[in-house]
Amino acid sequence: MANRKFLIIISVASGIGAAALGQVYLSRLEEEVAGGPRLQLVSTVRDLPLGAVISKADLALQQVPSSYVSRRQVRASDTERLIGVRTNAALKGGDLIQWTDVAGGQEAARSLAGLVQKGMRALNIASEQLFDGLLRPGDRVDLLYTSHSGAETVTLLQNLLVLAVNGTTEVEAEARSGRGGGSVVLSMTVEQAQTVTQAEQGGTLRLSLRNADDITLVDKLPSTTQGDVQQAKERADWAVAAKKKPEVPVIERVQ
Repeated sequence: MANRKFLIIISVASGIGAAALGQVYLSRLEEEVAGGPRLQLVSTVRDLPLGAVISKADLALQQVPSSYVSRRQVRASDTERLIGVRTNAALKGGDLIQWTDVAGGQEAARSLAGLVQKGMRALNIASEQLFDGLLRPGDRVDLLYTSHSGAETVTLLQNLLVLAVNGTTEVEAEARSGRGGGSVVLSMTVEQAQTVTQAEQGGTLRLSLRNADDITLVDKLPSTTQGDVQQAKERADWAVAAKKKPEVPVIERVQ
């Protein structure tokens, strides 16, 4: 009888433990999908013109998922460092303030190592296309992989932060740099860095630029093959042919 009670107690305890572990897993999964734990960043309350002296009344705090935060953005703990400082650029109300937006703040954003978030890595990638020189540090991109055989293309990674472009971490510098290809430094996890490095050995990588406000990750995105491209071409040809097809006139009959 005592052994039976003991087994019941063990079973109940195991069930409670499993439920607790399941809840922890779900919480972590939900946090990961949402972009990780939230950090408090400093933003503007109102529009600030170039050269404006920042006061405490001009500042507010916003909570942002850690996956979408770079070292350029000013943390809540550094709010006091902004008081009395002049702006280097015109800011809109609600904008997150970056160190490059304020006088004397460039040094805080200049070091590449300083831009790498804790637990992340910076990986340099050669790219044949950098959007005609319009890709800038701070942008978000997806990374597409095509095998050397050309058999398929897959979206390898999504929503990666651009840390540097063609050797500069300054946001405004890249818009004035040369067009064409070059190098881009992306922020990613250790595991992602290994995946990308291995992918470079078996194929080519291309960047797909995202809207800055689009943080949605597409789940279970299938790969695209030459067969898919051929089917898309056939559908396009059919649509063009259908538009050119003459309409048959409708003849009304008198009853």
